[in-house]
Amino acid sequence: MLNANLRQSSIYLGSHLKAWVRVFSPNLLLSKKQVYFRILQGFILSLGAPLGWFFVRLVFFGETPIAELHNDFLLYCYLFFPTAISFILFSFAFGHVEHKLSILNEQYKELSDTDDLTGIKNVRYFRTRLEEEYFMSKRNYSPLSVAVVDIDFFKKINDTYGHPVGDIALQQIAPRLESTLRKGETLARTGGEEFGIILPNTDSNDAGVFAKRLKKAITDKVFAFSSKASSVPITISVGIASIEPNNNMPASELYSLADEMLYIAKETGRNKVALASVNAAGQIPYPSRLLD
Repeated sequence: MLNANLRQSSIYLGSHLKAWVRVFSPNLLLSKKQVYFRILQGFILSLGAPLGWFFVRLVFFGETPIAELHNDFLLYCYLFFPTAISFILFSFAFGHVEHKLSILNEQYKELSDTDDLTGIKNVRYFRTRLEEEYFMSKRNYSPLSVAVVDIDFFKKINDTYGHPVGDIALQQIAPRLESTLRKGETLARTGGEEFGIILPNTDSNDAGVFAKRLKKAITDKVFAFSSKASSVPITISVGIASIEPNNNMPASELYSLADEMLYIAKETGRNKVALASVNAAGQIPYPSRLLD
């Protein structure tokens, strides 16, 4: 009798288990693996009541396990199944809420790392990423370069056509800059018309090649920001700082050096690239190169 009841219960649970997975998996945004885990979690939690009563019957009433299950099988089913269903539903609800919260957290993180105007990364993300790449370069004994890019005479665009056109200009220039990046490189808007670029595993020579490609991507494009600004030539100035492997210059100082190189590029006529390379001894030729 006991074996027959257990067999019937197993068949019942098995048939309904697959049905629950098919129903809950898409509706609760959970994978099948997560659904099975929630069902298992509910079953385990629901064992508390029948096992507790089973223990009481064995210890205080002297019943044998087989006799107890044989005599009160329906009672244990009554104790187990409603509790199991309740815990399973609770586990599903909790898992659904947990999954939704994880999605919202990811969306919030993405929004907090994104510049509202241009859609690229913002200065907050840039600083965090620069520190991460700095430590990676130390660990992997690889060079690291940072570029600071400024749009030449951007104030003139704002003054001539208005700030809304200036915003459109930034929205068009940002993806143009981003199109020059290789995998693993990071572009962010660091303020106003200024952008920062992190170039992992890139020495001064490779950074110079990248800067030329960056300038060409902007100067070769004729920008149309509005009906009044339908053919606006744009140029950029770029400052680059590179550190060789085994260099102890902090990441913040590397960025400051790139910013100083940008100032030199602008002071020497704009539409230029100024580079500084810091060797392992911490020596800085100032600047090491100036490119048109």
